[in-house]
Amino acid sequence: MRKRVVQFFKNILYIFMKSDEEFVKSILTEKEQKLFRTLKKSEQIHSELVTKTFLKSVNGKASENHIKAVLLHDIGKVERPLTLIEKSVAVLVHKAGFSGVSFIQGRPFMMSYLHHAERGADLLLSRGIFLKDSTEEQLIRTHHETTETLKKTYKKDPEFIRIHKLLKEADDCN
Repeated sequence: MRKRVVQFFKNILYIFMKSDEEFVKSILTEKEQKLFRTLKKSEQIHSELVTKTFLKSVNGKASENHIKAVLLHDIGKVERPLTLIEKSVAVLVHKAGFSGVSFIQGRPFMMSYLHHAERGADLLLSRGIFLKDSTEEQLIRTHHETTETLKKTYKKDPEFIRIHKLLKEADDCN
């Protein structure tokens, strides 16, 4: 719970932070940057921080497409952006185990929170940014899945599991 409170205040601070334009330009094409800039400012900064954390964890050694996927991991949130309060409620409801209750699950803000990973992967596929079943598409689509679930359900290769785990850890701490 303490981690969620810290994330809440970080989100408030994101409003006052400046996006690192050069960092984003170094990773994304102009077309991709336009899409990225449709995210709320706080989500852009969150994604930049996640990517920088990810890069530290791999000592800067990751493929360009993996880095791009990490930066675009929350792009599905452009379809239905969440307010800070909605995001906070969604996180608490989900962590408390109530996100499966149909009354709650059907709310537009909960739909956005619960399904942004799949929506993001589909959006990037439709724009031709990643290929179907590519590692990058799968990283985005599954970035909220647990490592155990991936191992059991998808039987993913060890390198995918390693990159996924590092993305998830970077996402969780930012």
